[in-house]
Order: sequence, then C-alpha cells, then structure tokens
Amino acid sequence: MESSGLYSPSPVVPFNETDKAAELGSTTYLVITSNRVTDSQLTTSLWLNTVLGVGCLLLFCVLQATVFPKHYRYRLFSPSVTVKPHRLATEGHKKYWHWLKVALKSAEGDIMRSCGLDAVVMIKSLSMGVKIF
Repeated sequence: MESSGLYSPSPVVPFNETDKAAELGSTTYLVITSNRVTDSQLTTSLWLNTVLGVGCLLLFCVLQATVFPKHYRYRLFSPSVTVKPHRLATEGHKKYWHWLKVALKSAEGDIMRSCGLDAVVMIKSLSMGVKIF
C-alpha cells in the first residue's frame, strides 16, 4: 500500500542496541525487546519527581495562604456548616504550614463530624497507599 503523501511517517529509530525496527508492509513498528532501567534514568526520574512534588507543595502553600484563603477555608466561613474545623494560623510564617500540623493531628472523629464520611474515606485511602508503597 503506497503512501498518499498526506501522511508520511518518519523512520523509527531504536532506543538502544537491543531494540529493533520491524517492517510490515509499508508500516514500520518499533519492537522493544528490553525493559531495563539504567541508574541514570532512575536518578533522573527521582530528581524530576522530587522537584515537581516540592514545587506543587510550595505552590499549594502559597495559594492557600495568600491568593485563595477563603476558598481553602470555606468551611470556617460558611454559615451552613454547623461543626467548624480547627482554625488555622493566618499570620506570619505559620500560615503556610499550620494546615499540615492540624491535618496530621486531627482525630478521625473530628474529621467525621466537621467534614463528613467522604473526607474520612479519602484520608484512609491515602494513608493506606502510603503504607503500601
């Protein structure tokens, strides 16, 4: 089957010496025969994920404390919420990290009363994932 000229796939270049390019008709496929991960790939992945994770955490801390304080503390200000969660620090450097201390020290019953069963199930699922991995 000839190419019409509208789409002409570029030739497949193998990733390493064990990979091969297999041709079936006019279509070229890349056949990966090895799934080895090198030390440099693992180190690069570790650093990249660490930088992205820390960046997201810092971005969250800044956004929840300065840009969107009422959005992240809606249950404190809403008149329809009868059982309010713990107050968070709003001044000084504590306003960035106080939420973490409160979240880690909150009892399951307190979370259930102020946030509901959905929040408790989510927290339990996340903590189980941390324990497994």
